[in-house]
Amino acid sequence: MRVIVLPGLDGTGELLTEFKAELQGGFDVQVFRYPENAPLSYAELAALVTEGLPRDEPYSIIAESFSGPVAALVASRSPEGLCAIVFVASFLKKPTPLPKAIAAFAKVVPVSSSLLLSLARPLTFGRWGSRALNERLLKSVRRVSPKVLASRIRQIMDVDELSKLSDVKVPMVYLKPTRDRLVCREAPAAMESANPELDVIHVEGPHFILQANPKASGKMVSDFLKSLPAPG
Repeated sequence: MRVIVLPGLDGTGELLTEFKAELQGGFDVQVFRYPENAPLSYAELAALVTEGLPRDEPYSIIAESFSGPVAALVASRSPEGLCAIVFVASFLKKPTPLPKAIAAFAKVVPVSSSLLLSLARPLTFGRWGSRALNERLLKSVRRVSPKVLASRIRQIMDVDELSKLSDVKVPMVYLKPTRDRLVCREAPAAMESANPELDVIHVEGPHFILQANPKASGKMVSDFLKSLPAPG
């Protein structure tokens, strides 16, 4: 089965190498990449992903953080071949009490600023952080236009695609980090309320769980995908 991984805010997929390697079960893993210089809306990103979906084989989608609404929009249309969705530290509605002004701040002090990323370290990796992880994060976000990053932050502050989840009929699971300081606990709870078929499983680590704890994350996701019924 093909497994399509939709990346977090940076959209590059460059921070998913270790997690991809930890997925066990003979899956054909494809990490999607979002345009680095085009500030696309969630609807436009969903259209882009839909265009790239397999046409003649079963597949599942893993949506990291920012990409939760993209996955919900794609899945709500019941595309042929979709078997399951894994939401990772994600959301379908504004996930943080931080004000919308943070997006304007991102235009003045770009998200790719080493100072800003250093200040955000407790929210991203916490005690699981390392110089190598911080450097990789900085490198990945610097590939993306500040205009695009600011646009994505604005979308996060405005998004509400909870209603789309009720239209999703495939198995779903939410991988919830135990120390997520970026996505509030109400986010997965709201998703459970929107569709009680969503299962929430906990994994030790920070918001950037696929990078900070790829082994445990990879095992949990692999076990879920392997438990799915054989595609009909």
